[in-house]
Amino acid sequence: MESVSGKYWEESKINQRIFEKIKSENNFTDIVNKLILIRNFNREEIFTINNKIKIINPFLKINDFQASYVTLKKTIEKNKFYSETLVTHKSSNLNKIIKLDKSI
Repeated sequence: MESVSGKYWEESKINQRIFEKIKSENNFTDIVNKLILIRNFNREEIFTINNKIKIINPFLKINDFQASYVTLKKTIEKNKFYSETLVTHKSSNLNKIIKLDKSI
C-alpha cells in the first residue's frame, strides 16, 4: 500500500484467533485491536484505554508539605533577589573600575 508521502507500507501478519479473542473481549475498532495485538498490550494497558485513571497526590492536603512549599518559595525568591542585587552591585563596581582605568 502506498501512502500520501509516497512510502510503501505493509500490514503486519497477525494471529487471527487472538485478534478475534481481543475483539470479542473489548469494544474497540479493528485498527485498535490490531495495535493491541501487535504491541503486546497487557490487561492493565487495555484497561487504561477505556477508563480514566484517577491520580491522587498524597502530599496535597498535608500541612507540613504546604508549609515547606511556602518556605521554599520564599527562599528561592529571596535568593533570586539577592543574586540580582549582587550582579547589579558587581556591575556598578566594574563601571567604576573602568572609569578609573580611563582616567589614568
